[in-house]
Amino acid sequence: MSNDPYVDYSQLLSHLLTEEGDLNDGVVSFLYHLFPGDLFVRAMSLLDSRDMFIYLFDDSRNACKHSESTETEPDRDFVASSSPSRGSENKLVKKSLEQDQKNHIPETTKTRAQQATGERKLDTDRDLNGVANTGISRETSQKKCNVSSGIQGKNMVDALYDDDPAQRIVNRLVIKQNNDQTPPVCVDLNRWFCSCEEFNTQFLQNIIKPTNTDPPDQTTLYSRAVQDLNTDHVPQRSDRFAQLPHNPADHVQHYFRHEMAMCPHLLAFAILLQTSARVLSYFTDTNMTVYLITVHNLDEWLNLHLNVVD
Repeated sequence: MSNDPYVDYSQLLSHLLTEEGDLNDGVVSFLYHLFPGDLFVRAMSLLDSRDMFIYLFDDSRNACKHSESTETEPDRDFVASSSPSRGSENKLVKKSLEQDQKNHIPETTKTRAQQATGERKLDTDRDLNGVANTGISRETSQKKCNVSSGIQGKNMVDALYDDDPAQRIVNRLVIKQNNDQTPPVCVDLNRWFCSCEEFNTQFLQNIIKPTNTDPPDQTTLYSRAVQDLNTDHVPQRSDRFAQLPHNPADHVQHYFRHEMAMCPHLLAFAILLQTSARVLSYFTDTNMTVYLITVHNLDEWLNLHLNVVD
């Protein structure tokens, strides 16, 4: 199978734009017929929906990863006295602080360390609520510190296409649902996974449940989901579409069999992040329908994940 002709999806999708920077109608029409059903149309609709968010974690700002209140002894005493469990810590602290403000507790009833902690906790909660509900703005993510290094000092689009593993940017891909009561859709492009029901249904039917008609090289769960290409025997592919992380020293490329399980969410993010920086820039800068948001603070980054899970 590895010697069979293959379609370089990354190359095809990177030609979505003309030399003038507009959508190429001819390529769009071809891609519509390349993907099954209306999958490509639904993916393009997502790219225009303004519901797609790419969160980037700038870990170069080590000094800003932890808030000061998590590292001082008075803070730990204050948290321990106001919260019986770590899971409800922020809610109880915030409630206590707001109640104190309503009752106008005098200055002398609190220690200076506790007051400083309360102000930092309340400010942190407001920031984290912004991440959970509306997405933090660039200004919000920058206010934690005034360092100009990291993603802040270079183009975020180029950072996402940096081939150097040491410079690879940690990202979180989220799609907001129209219904506020419905949790957002989370996509892990590096592992070709989506939290939507459509992807999981396809994965269950086409990969988890084996059939008697499976090819001989797809008898295990792994082989049904992943195609391994030994570059010692076949030419290395430049296609990044549905490519899984691999160690170049192993001389093996791994590709998820996307024809077995693919949803519009995965396809939309693959168009953004597995084609070219020019395509990503079109939707984030020119069309401005996809949002890039940089997070510098580790507490905010972890809270983003917790709120997505909730």
